[in-house]
Amino acid sequence: MPMVEDLSVFFDAAEFGTEAQIGSADVLGLLEVGYHEVAGMGTTDPTFICAASDADSVVEGTTQLTAGSDTYTIRSVQPDGTGLAVLLLEAA
Repeated sequence: MPMVEDLSVFFDAAEFGTEAQIGSADVLGLLEVGYHEVAGMGTTDPTFICAASDADSVVEGTTQLTAGSDTYTIRSVQPDGTGLAVLLLEAA
């Protein structure tokens, strides 16, 4: 059973969170665009962590996430069982 705590404090945009849009809904979360190397090639692996309820209507591969001037296609939604979801992103 997912937690029913208010998780918004973890996504405070004035502190370290990111204001974004999933489809047409405004959401708060944590956007990470980490850099790493695979077989000597540099790559990024963007993710967005948000409340699982904010990702309920996501259609993987078609729903867009917009943060600032960056737009991503949501490749996968991975609920973690605690009320959060990790969205695996791809630059659109």
